Amino acid sequence: MKHSINKLNTMIKTMLFTSLCAASIGVYGDDTEVFFSVNVSKPNLLFVLDVSGSMNSPINGEATGEPSEINTTITNGADDSYQSRFNGNRTSGSQVIDISSDTVPRFRFADVGVPQGAEITAAYIQFTSANADTGAANFNIYIDNSSNAPEQTNVFNTPLTQAANEADRIWTTNEAWQFGDRGDRQKTRDLTELVQFIVGKNDWDAGNAMGFYLVANDTNRRVGTAENPNLAAPELHISYTPKKTRLQVMQESLRVVLDEAPDNVQVGLMNYGQSDISPEFFGAYEEKHRHHSVSGVAFPIADINEKVNTIITSDNERFGLPSVNDNVTVREYIADIADDWQATSFTPIVDALYEAALYYRGEKMHYGQRDPLLGGAHPKTHFG
Repeated sequence: MKHSINKLNTMIKTMLFTSLCAASIGVYGDDTEVFFSVNVSKPNLLFVLDVSGSMNSPINGEATGEPSEINTTITNGADDSYQSRFNGNRTSGSQVIDISSDTVPRFRFADVGVPQGAEITAAYIQFTSANADTGAANFNIYIDNSSNAPEQTNVFNTPLTQAANEADRIWTTNEAWQFGDRGDRQKTRDLTELVQFIVGKNDWDAGNAMGFYLVANDTNRRVGTAENPNLAAPELHISYTPKKTRLQVMQESLRVVLDEAPDNVQVGLMNYGQSDISPEFFGAYEEKHRHHSVSGVAFPIADINEKVNTIITSDNERFGLPSVNDNVTVREYIADIADDWQATSFTPIVDALYEAALYYRGEKMHYGQRDPLLGGAHPKTHFG
């Protein structure tokens, strides 16, 4: 028994360390809690997880996701435009844009789905030639210094950013272009530094827009636009490796802890609440109503190796929890539940821990009594 208790204490310390490690990076707190008792033959553990919005924050360091890539094409004719260098007039809706010493073209890519803080490994814009051009051409490339490039802007009054090194600012194309060409010759130089600068901004969100400018000096190239029915529109390609969020690290940590937990424990699960469903139940959200997001206990404390289908005996008893197969145990299922959660709530610590205390004392739940499909606890936890 003493050996089991020591092992349990080690496990709990591991959980607390791994789940709280995110709190040491950044300004947001991770308030995950583990309630337990060891003066019984089978200790009862209740994991209380933080699913507040701050858990969407990426973690700096080696915690990364799978490498990904996206291609974002301009579809709105207003997003590929140009301004005259002589009178400042802005033109959009053209089927062809002249990148020349007379104009400053802008190419705005909306809904760029790169998560905030991701590591950019490659980036470029793919154009389609709209004319036969020969000779060398050189273009300075700039980007809107904005976490969400506006739909329309005056280039002469807009903060812009270039690559730090002068040699990295210029796209040089020395070979001839033919009408309709869309290949390596029509790809810009690598734009990794510029894109990294934008997605590294604290207020960048996946789905925001980026705006690029090409400035020519005594050279000329013509490219197709979104309005051209015969030529493919400009396309922004980005390869990246996302940073794992605090929520992802916590979910992975919980699974590891449960996988390695001893057999002589009973475990349950709750979070501080899901505020995304609270307005449905309580009407318009107000800050003073943040305790309304408290959900109660999501899964009752049960033997860690018990089959879940002895607790949730039919689909009618799931109430939004993951589906149950015949062989899944509580050990696996609790991790599956946590993996389904999103970071959309607040952190009503006092109210949530009060609810946990009621459950531990075998008393009637307070917040969790409401409909489980509208943020209530699982009905099998209404009384501890």
